[in-house]
Amino acid sequence: MAFAMAFTMMAGAAYTDQADITATEAVDTLAALNIMTGDTDGSFRPNDTVTRAEMCRMIYSIRNQGKSDASAYAKMQTTFTDVGESAWFSGYVKYCQSVGIVSGRSEKIFDPNAKVTGVEAALMCLRVMGYDPAKADIGGSNWSMTTIGLADENGLLDEVNCPLTTGLPRQYAAQIMFNMIDANTVRWSNDSESYTNMGLNNTLNPTVGKKYMKLNTVEGVLAKVEKDTDRNTYTADVKEISKVNGNPLAVKDQYSEQFTKIAKDYTALKNQKVKVLYKGTDEVYGIFALSSANLSVSDVMGNVKMDDGKLKIDGKKYSIDDTTSVLVDGKDATTNANNIEAWVNANAEGKNIGKASEVTAVSNDDNNKIDVLNVKTFETKKVTYVGKDYITAGTKLDADDYNYSSDIKKDDYVAISKAGNYADNKGLAEKAEVVEGKVTGTKGTDKVEIGDTWYEADYKSGTTLVDDFPDMGAYVKLIVVNGYVQLVDTISAG
Repeated sequence: MAFAMAFTMMAGAAYTDQADITATEAVDTLAALNIMTGDTDGSFRPNDTVTRAEMCRMIYSIRNQGKSDASAYAKMQTTFTDVGESAWFSGYVKYCQSVGIVSGRSEKIFDPNAKVTGVEAALMCLRVMGYDPAKADIGGSNWSMTTIGLADENGLLDEVNCPLTTGLPRQYAAQIMFNMIDANTVRWSNDSESYTNMGLNNTLNPTVGKKYMKLNTVEGVLAKVEKDTDRNTYTADVKEISKVNGNPLAVKDQYSEQFTKIAKDYTALKNQKVKVLYKGTDEVYGIFALSSANLSVSDVMGNVKMDDGKLKIDGKKYSIDDTTSVLVDGKDATTNANNIEAWVNANAEGKNIGKASEVTAVSNDDNNKIDVLNVKTFETKKVTYVGKDYITAGTKLDADDYNYSSDIKKDDYVAISKAGNYADNKGLAEKAEVVEGKVTGTKGTDKVEIGDTWYEADYKSGTTLVDDFPDMGAYVKLIVVNGYVQLVDTISAG
């Protein structure tokens, strides 16, 4: 009963032990699919191990579109003497035995409460994919070594960072099954006398997720993410779709799709190439970055410039694609096909846009050439009033238009970014860094030293944001955003 309850807790919420979970995408996706969720106390217990019976329960759910009730199979005959009709796992184990997914320690002993090893879990998943133990040579004396090789070849062990011959932690059981859902099923080819994941029509066999759970996938560029009005869900637009259910489209870049009622904010993946896992366009189970297709690199504008026709960012040079775009605070600043080069030349090292602005360069078409530049600007202000549903920082920042922390107080300093950067179309006011101390060194009119650290004034439109930088010996508060000073509060002049 305790185990059954552990799989019925609502999916999607952060767990109390979230910091201990490294396989986050796998855990979140299996929770959304009702295959493996957290405990009733709000924890996930990522490093607790999974039993052989529990593995059967999860495979049963995958093979039966997320269903968790296997009571119809509880009275089936079985050779296992340690799987009684009244045991909570009876239907799951008997089902898995009947379809050839599991075998016992012997003909009569299944050992349901023993810890499942990573190799055993991988073997079960290979059988779900369609491998026959005899033909695939995963049922003989060398089954363990052959299983590991075949599982690795099919991607089942990707991101599984634990020993495979001992008890399998819950989060890596989730990872193996997550990988299996995305793996293509296989068939035996009499021509080659081997298994293949290609169908007779020269297209890929359906994935495990497609065959058993009716799940679909598309691959394309995540162009837009917006929060739905009056709901805690999101809408996402995916354009330039190049693959549907793993098969390349005959005509690329002409198909787009909109997905709604998404439970999670995927703004961080905007403009990257992604894979969407879904049943219907309003039933999305995950959006995942395709790391092999994407390049994403970030820096502050003070370090960004063009160098020999290439974009220099984060200390490295990157080629620019033929057609590019620039988004500043979510608004398109594109003027021509070579817009990144033109825009960076006009704003290099922050001279017009501010050195503290955050810049993310993205390549999303497999060639590592930059396609999109995302720029987020900041304005720093002192809070002069905190009301019930607004704060005043230069201007009135209403809660309907801005997100801000409830612990912001009068006389705090906030860095303000615009609504176009966020899916909910609200701006954000967050506490800025305050460095307080005595000025121990100066350089020119825009650099000061406090302690052992030098700070430089931010610039915008060719002028410093700090009109009167402090002198040697002054005691000051520097208001810093991304390492650059945007405001100075001089306590004593020095």
